[in-house]
Amino acid sequence: MGEECVDYGGPRKEWIRLTNQAIKQKYFDHGLRPLLAEDYFNVGIMMAIAMLQNGQLPLFVEEDSLQQIVSEGVCLDPCVAKLQHGLEVLGMLSALQELPMLIHLLRPQGQQKLGVQMLLHILKPQFSEEGSNALKKEKEVYQLFVRYVREVAASRRVCGKTTLNLSHILQFATGSPEEPVLGFTLAPSLEFILPTELKVTSQQGLSEGQHPNVEGGFLPLAHTCTNLLQVPRPTDALPLPSTQRLFALYDLAFSQCYFGKK
Repeated sequence: MGEECVDYGGPRKEWIRLTNQAIKQKYFDHGLRPLLAEDYFNVGIMMAIAMLQNGQLPLFVEEDSLQQIVSEGVCLDPCVAKLQHGLEVLGMLSALQELPMLIHLLRPQGQQKLGVQMLLHILKPQFSEEGSNALKKEKEVYQLFVRYVREVAASRRVCGKTTLNLSHILQFATGSPEEPVLGFTLAPSLEFILPTELKVTSQQGLSEGQHPNVEGGFLPLAHTCTNLLQVPRPTDALPLPSTQRLFALYDLAFSQCYFGKK
């Protein structure tokens, strides 16, 4: 709400992720809640949407409840019964019952954990041609980006109250904190762009003693509809800031999940 965007995939993935998070907290974290049984019909619909839209999978259902859901017998649990009806609105219950291997997608242990090499493989860099003046500068900033990713993986990057992880970077670039089961419709990539004259007026994520008006515009940008991460590279006129300052800018960018230009 209040964010300027056109949905070509990225905002939808974000919506599915946030809805999954809210559903998990309210309806599953403390077991099924019979007093809210009617709500589970819409929960079932949302679970089906997440799977059909190739979004973040709903990995919050306990194994016992999952087995009850896919059972073809009459279910006496009102919450599970409503979940079944919701899933079947989009035909997902029948699919789970006819193709039992799909149930594996709803088990957390069935998902591959995002690692450094996996993230770097997903975000393929688009370098300039060999021999160009830009290539050296692109490799310079990419080496720092790889170093930053490794620091994030080691839980050494913090912005405000947020300790960043690799999912933050992928989510920033694509709107999804993990690689979808069916893969991305458009292969994600990392593009090097020229920095802009930009001032960062927020002190969040900046080190003590660092001036908040950071010149140069080395903040990463993203186009989630095309799964494109843009990383500014240095120029002769605008060299890279110190590694400490550059990583603070990366922290500031990757800790945000805001769509829009304002």
